[in-house]
Amino acid sequence: MYHHITQETIDMTTAIIKEGARGPNGMKAITTSVGLYGYPLEAPAKKLYPIEDSMRRRIPRWVNPVGGTHAHWKVISAINTNNITAGVAEGQLNPYIEILNTPKDAPYKSLSMSNQHTQEAQVMGRRFEDVPALTMLTALQSLMIQEDRYIIGGCWNSLDTAMQAATITLTDATGGSLTPGAVTVAISALTIQGFYGKASGNNGTADSRGETTAKSASLTITGTAVTATWTDVPGAMGYNVYVGGVFWGRTPANRVTITTVPTSTNVPNTADLTVDNLGYQGLLEQLVAPGSGAYYKSAEGATLTGDGAGGILEFDAMFSQIWDDWAGGPTMALCNSQEMTSIKRLTLGNSSANAARVIVSTGDKDDFKAGAAVSAYLNPFTGQFVELVNSRHMPPGRIMFIGETVPYPNSEVPNNCEVELQMDYFGVERPPSTRAQSVDVTCIGANKLYLPGICGVMTNISA
Repeated sequence: MYHHITQETIDMTTAIIKEGARGPNGMKAITTSVGLYGYPLEAPAKKLYPIEDSMRRRIPRWVNPVGGTHAHWKVISAINTNNITAGVAEGQLNPYIEILNTPKDAPYKSLSMSNQHTQEAQVMGRRFEDVPALTMLTALQSLMIQEDRYIIGGCWNSLDTAMQAATITLTDATGGSLTPGAVTVAISALTIQGFYGKASGNNGTADSRGETTAKSASLTITGTAVTATWTDVPGAMGYNVYVGGVFWGRTPANRVTITTVPTSTNVPNTADLTVDNLGYQGLLEQLVAPGSGAYYKSAEGATLTGDGAGGILEFDAMFSQIWDDWAGGPTMALCNSQEMTSIKRLTLGNSSANAARVIVSTGDKDDFKAGAAVSAYLNPFTGQFVELVNSRHMPPGRIMFIGETVPYPNSEVPNNCEVELQMDYFGVERPPSTRAQSVDVTCIGANKLYLPGICGVMTNISA
């Protein structure tokens, strides 16, 4: 296609250019302030968010081909329960031994996360982001995060009964800014959802999910601070502290020294919101359940203790008891970065077990790289290393020890803990009723732990 340009057009264009090229004293120029520039947007959007699901990825999962509402199994937990001795007279038979057989079950629970995108978002985001795919992906990733939390500490039962039975002790202290006089301190317990959801009581509109009601105690202090200790609440992932009836802060252990006046206006929950019958029964709740047989120890706000020979006294005491009771032991320890640091300090920080890694540079610079990390701890009674797994979903002050394999011959248990599913992750695009497309990702399963006895929990550990 050809266009004819006249001399008049050329002359007019030249005049416009000269007019626009004039500088100061009335002359004009095109600068970036005019806004005539491009927008070099790098596609697609960068997904810079963590997906914490280390426990979900570690535990085996399988889909049962048979439909049902519960996972069922039977446990033979003892043989020769009538304690018959083996000696017999010539030609005679012993009485028959008896075995202890117990049926077990776990209800399947549905976990699901939803998302949606509008028609405009899909159309206007084309060639930059696959909006439908992103909608489904973020729903799936959110479900993975939530399932990881449920596997670790999902709560079926109320923590409120144990919290209300707790005994709170207040003692006078100094070094703070409290006013001497009557002080009331209240404590509530948190589930894993409450801890990571930052539950902080009632904000005047609604109670916090995953938090109990509060138990309180009062003391007339002469100092400027107060120390509160209280009875351990098995299954609690942390505690909220209220001073003078309003939220003061959150603590991982059942001991805290209060030195400041709270600034929040939130008050304790009016009702217990720790019951969650819609999710998996978490490993923690199964371990602390009465009669589980699992090892349980509250440090009562104390720190772990090194033995001076590269070991930790509390770990060895637990391993010893589990071995004596169950002839086995844990294979992994799930802990927070706080406890990972404490373990490294206790096992590598003394002269008898100094195993720091040093790398000397071979280049021109006279420098070196140094550091150390503890990835496993030796169980002296089983001779196995217990792998240390750092999880952001295990709150500070807690370590959960899991035996992943059953150490008995012919146990018929390939994995001591597993997720049995009726349906693994399944994404659905719902028929739209508006110009917004809804999606959901769902899995239906049960979190099973066959032998809690070779597992253990340590809680209320201070850094």
